[in-house]
Amino acid sequence: MGIEKNKELSNGVTGRFLEAMRDIISKNVNGVTNRRLFGERIGEYQQNFSKMERGERSPTIESLCKLCTEFGYSAEWLLLGLGEKEPAGMNEVIPAGHVF
Repeated sequence: MGIEKNKELSNGVTGRFLEAMRDIISKNVNGVTNRRLFGERIGEYQQNFSKMERGERSPTIESLCKLCTEFGYSAEWLLLGLGEKEPAGMNEVIPAGHVF
């Protein structure tokens, strides 16, 4: 797989990560109302989100895993773009640390 293909895959994952972040914040999932709170929940610094939007950074594997475990997103959707975007019950409160 060439460099361009790796960048393409990375941009897809990063784009889905940012899309999920925006959905979580806009829907106030589990009291997450802004980037700072989202970052605290998944272990990512708030300033890194702007870097991701500019294509200068990708989310860490730890952040991706936290997005799945803390908010119920499917790893298949997040990594491959397959399946449902939003988890079932997106507007419901999900207990912290709940494993789906």
